Amino acid sequence: MRVLITGPIGAGKTTMCEEVIRRIGHQRSTFGFLTYPILKEGRRVGFYLLDLKTGSKKLLASETLSDGPTLGRFHFSMEGIAFGIKALKRRGDLCIVDELGRVEIQGEGFFEAVPLMRKREDLIVTARTDFVNEIVDLFKVDFLIFEITAENRGKIQKKIAAVFDSSYHKKML
Repeated sequence: MRVLITGPIGAGKTTMCEEVIRRIGHQRSTFGFLTYPILKEGRRVGFYLLDLKTGSKKLLASETLSDGPTLGRFHFSMEGIAFGIKALKRRGDLCIVDELGRVEIQGEGFFEAVPLMRKREDLIVTARTDFVNEIVDLFKVDFLIFEITAENRGKIQKKIAAVFDSSYHKKML
């Protein structure tokens, strides 16, 4: 099953992925990456990636980098992008990609890994609500789409975890 988790900035897309991992991680091998903000005095000044398989971290974007694509005030690190692509090439039951957006839509960032991600049977991708149609078009596969809001956050966590919990049990039969 391929799931696209969407919502505005700060809606809890990464937290949702963490919750799915917590709920089904004991029975599923997860891989891929989560993206976390780097805060300075409460302001986002960059982002780092967490490799779900190894637990290692790498800077993805900041206001001061200069070797990769630029989006708004953030400059992406080619080393950070390579780190994320490597995390997506690992093996496991459930691939988590947190998150894709304008950089990939423009053919940069993790774009080169889209064919690899497209082949994954069990996949969670996060994206801002603004980019849902473009991400679906980029992948050319069907997604079960969950939009996170403050009101539905708790219910959606259970539904997404149940999707992967049940698909896992079906494969084991």
